[in-house]
Amino acid sequence: MTWLFRYSGKSSLRTGVVAGGSSSRASRFLGRAPLFRLLSLALAASLLHPMGAARATTIPGMGDIPNGFFFTTDMDPVSITMRSGAEVLGGPADSFELPRAYIYLTSHHSEKQYRRLPSEIEADTIYIVLTYPKGLPYSIALDQLTKRSAAMRAEGEANSRSPAEQLRHLRMKAAISAVNPDQYQSMVFFPRPYERYLGDYGTLKHHESLGSNEVYFGKPGDLIRKISCPLTAERAKPLFFCDYYTLLSSYVVAKVTFVDFRANGGLAFAEDRIRAFKAAICRYMKCD
Repeated sequence: MTWLFRYSGKSSLRTGVVAGGSSSRASRFLGRAPLFRLLSLALAASLLHPMGAARATTIPGMGDIPNGFFFTTDMDPVSITMRSGAEVLGGPADSFELPRAYIYLTSHHSEKQYRRLPSEIEADTIYIVLTYPKGLPYSIALDQLTKRSAAMRAEGEANSRSPAEQLRHLRMKAAISAVNPDQYQSMVFFPRPYERYLGDYGTLKHHESLGSNEVYFGKPGDLIRKISCPLTAERAKPLFFCDYYTLLSSYVVAKVTFVDFRANGGLAFAEDRIRAFKAAICRYMKCD
């Protein structure tokens, strides 16, 4: 029995034998059972040519994102209107265009819903990822390094670490959100009653939090308003991550995730990374 399948407009042949009988007997049976033949062909075709390509759920170096994500090197602009999830404060909090390669998710869009992020979107939060120091989109930096690594392997100079591992120290992931500033200030930028004060860390106020988490609070006008780390200062690791909060404008805040400042040079290290982040993003949106 011969089956003919079509894949991407090209024909390919596969031959199979039904268990328990010869090919000719199977053909006679299938000839008398057209429904069975159609179902068999449909099942086989679905295995070779599924309805849609399987969605990846992991960005290299960033872990699992079950609903899918947008990860592309395309630099065409996406027009973004950001609105507060709590309330619309007299219209858009901000409108700007950002190259597509930066964006891997939004509060209103995922690859599970859209195969490609629309060119015009509204969202409360956009999720982006870029690299230090030049603010290159992570997808492009990863693609460039992957190609360089392949060329090095061809010359016998392979790096033992993957491209994603090599970029881990330089990667900056960020959630940029439109917010109600009064509510956000009280909820995020000030310690909770259970967050006991431990002392000063440079210009920051150092507090313990739940579990082994520690938080550091700046004051109004500071470049960094808050830092949250999952480990105590004594257990800080150079390649572990903390969250750094900075204001981009009166109604837009960014939570930027990169390696732990305490194991990489202290507050000056964190401020340098945040300046590089803002320099990259504020080329596209209006920042205060």
